[in-house]
Amino acid sequence: MEKVKSYNYFNFFYKKPIASGLLGFLIAFVLSQLITLKDYQIHLNQEKEEVLSYSSLIIEKINTVLKDSFSAASILTFLHGRVDFDKEFAVLGEEILDKFPLIDAVQWNQGGIIKYVYPLEGNEASLGLDILNDTLTHKSIEAKLAIEKGELFFAGPFELKQEGMGIVGRLPIYREGDFFAFSVVIVRLETFLALLDYNPEEENKYYVQFSKINPGTGIEEFFLPEENGYNGFRIVNKINEGNWILSIQLKKSDAFKKVLPQLIFRTFFSLICGMAILFLAKLPSILNKEVAKKSKELRKTIKRFKMASKATSDAIWEWDFVKDRIYRSPNFVKLFGYSYSFFNMKQELFEELIHPEDLQRTKSNFQKFLEGKELFWEQEFRFLKENGDYAYVVDKGILLRNKSGMPVKFYGAIQDISLLKEREIQLINFSERLDQRAKELQEAIYRLEESEKRYRELFELSPLPMWVFDLETLRFLDVNDAAVNNYGFSKEEFLSMTIKDIRGEEDIAALEEKVSQRKEINGLVFSGVYRHIKKNGQSIDVEISSNKINYKGKIVVLVLAVDVTLRNKYVGAIEIQNAKLREIAWLQSHIVRAPLARLLGLIYLLKDEMAENPDQSLESLAELMEYIISSAKELDDVIREITEKTESINYY
Repeated sequence: MEKVKSYNYFNFFYKKPIASGLLGFLIAFVLSQLITLKDYQIHLNQEKEEVLSYSSLIIEKINTVLKDSFSAASILTFLHGRVDFDKEFAVLGEEILDKFPLIDAVQWNQGGIIKYVYPLEGNEASLGLDILNDTLTHKSIEAKLAIEKGELFFAGPFELKQEGMGIVGRLPIYREGDFFAFSVVIVRLETFLALLDYNPEEENKYYVQFSKINPGTGIEEFFLPEENGYNGFRIVNKINEGNWILSIQLKKSDAFKKVLPQLIFRTFFSLICGMAILFLAKLPSILNKEVAKKSKELRKTIKRFKMASKATSDAIWEWDFVKDRIYRSPNFVKLFGYSYSFFNMKQELFEELIHPEDLQRTKSNFQKFLEGKELFWEQEFRFLKENGDYAYVVDKGILLRNKSGMPVKFYGAIQDISLLKEREIQLINFSERLDQRAKELQEAIYRLEESEKRYRELFELSPLPMWVFDLETLRFLDVNDAAVNNYGFSKEEFLSMTIKDIRGEEDIAALEEKVSQRKEINGLVFSGVYRHIKKNGQSIDVEISSNKINYKGKIVVLVLAVDVTLRNKYVGAIEIQNAKLREIAWLQSHIVRAPLARLLGLIYLLKDEMAENPDQSLESLAELMEYIISSAKELDDVIREITEKTESINYY
């Protein structure tokens, strides 16, 4: 009976080809444009995802500023009372700004009055400002709001007292339950926008607006140029730390432009369908085939999903809030070891496996996420495995909400990052060891530089000739000014010579033997006295001392040369003088004593003769007197000879 009725229906299309064609066109047009509408919605969703992704990036950058601001304000709070702000605030401020380059200034606001600020230059106008009693602007309202919240709260952007626009983060500090002071960080608006990498004056794909409700007037204030006429997807985010409203909109939607060729093509295709309806009427099974095709594609999609679930190491999950049902993929068994049925438990039982130290934080963040408007979830925590070990995991997901913002479905995956955490810890340890090695290397370099500096000063300032030569090539590597002055060669000439060039030909063999012996000897060595040749050909005697040193990464010999030519000349002269003096002494001790002894004997004889014969005449003593005169002359000649020899001695 059903087959007969169906045949009658098709018999109508056979008899009315125009009506059949028109009806076929309408049906094809409606169906094809429904597909076009779906494609259009897909493009809109893609644009929405792009806006959401860009919004997440912007919010992440804003959170970077907020985290740095909180850290800086907390450090300032911690140091108050431990450091004398009157003396050290500028130093502390400089260190904080170096550590947190996104922050432009820090303040210490005590009892509502700005007491300290860094940098002071350009910010002098803000000192002494009482923000809690500022009745001209809404600054006092937001400052009091920070006190009420009891946490870091950002005011602005507004016109700063020290000129320019900026946002001001105030961390309230309490003593015995009462407000005491603000630890304040300031980020200029241009710094903030530079971080966001957004310049409203440049061509951008997105329109970004940063605004907030003025707590004094209740009117929304916009901090970036207002622009209208855009038709792309728009998302509005609220940033609670400053009661800011961040709206991001795609300036131009290309969704319709992208589906326009398809719309035209499908319209043309619908015309073809209308013209070919007679053929389609003969093929009633086409719809069944199309359904079968879609079913096959669906089965393939399901199969691909199952295969992907098996191939990936991530554990995929789905939470249906409407049916209060949770699905977890079999990968949970591979990752954590429990049975598959165990993982399809209630969420409350699942949470009990989270590490106690991470549980409260994870549950709190998840509850805030569900109550908020965010779509993307990410959280790290430790999860208890069946063997009793804890695995580091990261849980990521996307939440679908209904029009009222309530969660409907939640899709996500858990990834085991234990190995990454282990590598991170190893990397941190390696970095610490590397820092220690760097410090040790820096100290060694400093000691080496100091050693080289002392060597250079001793070398250059020495009044005695010094040089450095290579033990292999015997080339001069360096000479001091004393060597240049004493030998007559310029420094450039020295550096083109070897130590053989200042020695006589007859001394070369002995020099090479000494150098060969020096290679085997370490430490300071006194080599002896040698003959050197100056540039002008003059020979000099030098006393050589040497030592091995490390010079530019190579073991070389440092030589100290003392010119002893004059000293040796003096020593020779003294030896000649000593010989002559020994000769004079011999004359005095031998030749002088003979006439002197005779003279003394004759005088004693004369004395005795006169004592015995006092009346004796002078004629009788004439012979004796002749002997005395003769001895006296002989003594005079000897003394004259001694005087001449003495005068011939050359004293230096």
